Amino acid sequence: MVCIPSNVVYIDFAKAFDSVTHPKLLLKLKAYGIGGSVLTWLKNFLCGRSFRVKVGNALSSSHFVLSGVPQGSILGPLLFLLYVNDLPKSLLSCCKLYADDVKIYRPITDPQFDYSKCFVLHLNFSAECPLHLCVFDLPAKEVMRNLGVYVSSDLNWHNHCVEVSRRAAQVANYILRAVQYSSVESYRKAFVAYCRPILEYCTQVWSPSVKRDIEMIERVQRRFTKMAFRKAFRGPFQPNYEQRLRIFDLKPLWYRRTQFDLHLCFKIVKGFSGIPFKSIFSFTKFASRSRFHPLQIERKTTNRTDVLNSIAFRVVPIWNSLSYDVVMAGNLSCFRRRLEQCDLTTIPAACWL
Repeated sequence: MVCIPSNVVYIDFAKAFDSVTHPKLLLKLKAYGIGGSVLTWLKNFLCGRSFRVKVGNALSSSHFVLSGVPQGSILGPLLFLLYVNDLPKSLLSCCKLYADDVKIYRPITDPQFDYSKCFVLHLNFSAECPLHLCVFDLPAKEVMRNLGVYVSSDLNWHNHCVEVSRRAAQVANYILRAVQYSSVESYRKAFVAYCRPILEYCTQVWSPSVKRDIEMIERVQRRFTKMAFRKAFRGPFQPNYEQRLRIFDLKPLWYRRTQFDLHLCFKIVKGFSGIPFKSIFSFTKFASRSRFHPLQIERKTTNRTDVLNSIAFRVVPIWNSLSYDVVMAGNLSCFRRRLEQCDLTTIPAACWL
């Protein structure tokens, strides 16, 4: 596998939802085939709005809203997405859009940019050549927060592990202080609802491979179960971590991250995901003659540790070791049920390397 140096430019619209021009939005809606009474209704929904500002007992005069979509409404974000939906057509390079966050695209004429939130991230040890957005010099950053995940220029996930561990530990402490001397089940439900999602958001992207990061993430659940057990039973007996997991009916976080990897792999292999199979995987030439299952994925090689830890590499040997019945499930729900019945700790150690 060839690792190509890349530059990722992070651009943010200034007052994105407030800068949508009503006449241009209505023209785009008409171009999408929306017309008649529906377009008239949307026009009435957008135009003719007014606002006033109240400070203390003083009330300003009314002013008409000339641009923007109503925030807090269901239609507002949808109309904004339709407004910027044609953005990729004007680009020579690919781009990724999520609401008002855009990665890698050329300047366009209408929206203004919030230059204080525009940065460049140099990946794969690319030469740090200066980049410009209009007349603004884009500053380079070592770490960028991308939809809740902290991405570093060397594709190391230590910074993200530190951040999510800190946030999850804070939430765990809040739970332990708020829930006093309750049952094991109450502590478990609170941890699963409020703390564990912080540690498991997007793990398919950043699942750590370094021992210190794995232990850092696991330490949050380890400490929580220890303190919660002490509060629930208030006795001298203190079971070890493995025993506490059985008492709280929890799994190690590293084990659950492996399950999440397999869930995504199943969706990609079966075509249930928007990620094309051939973009990251390929079947082995002799998959049909395999003694395991006919959906064996080729195990690629690389000398880059950051690439080796990506899901395209780390999940392959574990996927190939699954039984025929599990892999050949008809849908994701069935696959999850069958995977729950498997003990992934019995998979040969070589598959985890």
